[in-house]
Amino acid sequence: MKLWNKGIELNKLIEDFTVGNDYILDKKLIPYDCRGSIAHAMTLKKAGILNEVETEQLVNALEEIKNNGIEIKKEDEDVHTAIENYLIEKSGDLGRKIHTGRSRNDQVMVDIQLLVRDEIINTHNLAVKLCETLNNFSRENIVLMPGYTHMQKAMPSSLQLLTGSYIESFLDDLLLLETSYEINNKNPLGSAAGYGSSLNLDRDYSGKLLGFKGNRNCIYVQARPKLISTLIFPLCSFMKTMDKIASDLLMFTMGEFNFFSLPDEFCTGSSIMPQKKNYDLLELIRGKASLVHTLMYSVDMIGNKLISGYNRDYQLTKEALMKAFDITSKCLEIMGLIFQNLKVNSEALSKAISPELFATDKAYEIVKKGIPFRDAYRQVAENLDKLEIQNDTFEERDCLKFRDYTDEIKKRKILQPVVD
Repeated sequence: MKLWNKGIELNKLIEDFTVGNDYILDKKLIPYDCRGSIAHAMTLKKAGILNEVETEQLVNALEEIKNNGIEIKKEDEDVHTAIENYLIEKSGDLGRKIHTGRSRNDQVMVDIQLLVRDEIINTHNLAVKLCETLNNFSRENIVLMPGYTHMQKAMPSSLQLLTGSYIESFLDDLLLLETSYEINNKNPLGSAAGYGSSLNLDRDYSGKLLGFKGNRNCIYVQARPKLISTLIFPLCSFMKTMDKIASDLLMFTMGEFNFFSLPDEFCTGSSIMPQKKNYDLLELIRGKASLVHTLMYSVDMIGNKLISGYNRDYQLTKEALMKAFDITSKCLEIMGLIFQNLKVNSEALSKAISPELFATDKAYEIVKKGIPFRDAYRQVAENLDKLEIQNDTFEERDCLKFRDYTDEIKKRKILQPVVD
């Protein structure tokens, strides 16, 4: 039975349209809805609405659901209804008390924010682990390589400089993720439909039970698209970093470069060309980066032009959030596996270090003799065929040497799971 049912049977086509796939998505929210409902039951007890025996019965039933799961049917619409119906079936009138002082508006935000808190911690841990993997990869493969601008050879670079750029990008992404954790971790419970209740429910108490820090403004709880797009934004940043890495590796694994390679078991083949070794996993990471961006944009657009307070449009933001975390965490995991197995072709990298890469260095040598840079620039430009490879490049440029990011990475290990 639907929580809002007033005795009129809903048109089946309308039911299909309004329910959508929420009843499927909400399977992931079952343990979080139980946690939120347990906290709410204890808050009702504190307010004198439930007695100790009633609270214990409800908590035990909710723990049972959390541990064993529950079927969510389309006619239930969502996890909240399925669980309340179960409590009513199991406990009669006592089950009808669980929704006192609460709306599905704040209930779903409790579920989403508890889910997101766990997802952020998981994503954070995967990204930190990837940074450690990249740092080890850089330490173990000290080698020069060409640097490119405008897709053309430009100046001497190193694998250490390139890998360091990836690590620093991820460290920035982690800062964004940590900020989103703080934004997410405010208590929505007790805001009800967006305007609180007259039952004197202690939001500080329920927030403490759920591990939230502070209470979110009752109306602001309903600004779901803004919160969700804010939570997806750091994931877009992670994916943008991985997009860059995937694009670099796709180019450098081409036969014309042959700088890197992955084991055959990481690659696919062609149904028509027997010789093909395709780095599909990198192409898919690149494509999924764009997909996560579209998820953020879709949520952002859903929230446009809506007045304050709850709007049913918000239902359409849940799936995008779940998908964004699923995609990002899987890509971080795959990227870690890539760098644990990426083979560096030092010989190909060394051969790619050609004389024209040192044109600017040659100009600087002339500058050191007191010649204006623009004149030195022209001298070198007129004698490019006389350029030679410089073997002391590592000594000349500190930025090309290995930089150990261990300390910076350790600073990002600050997120801990909230224990029930």
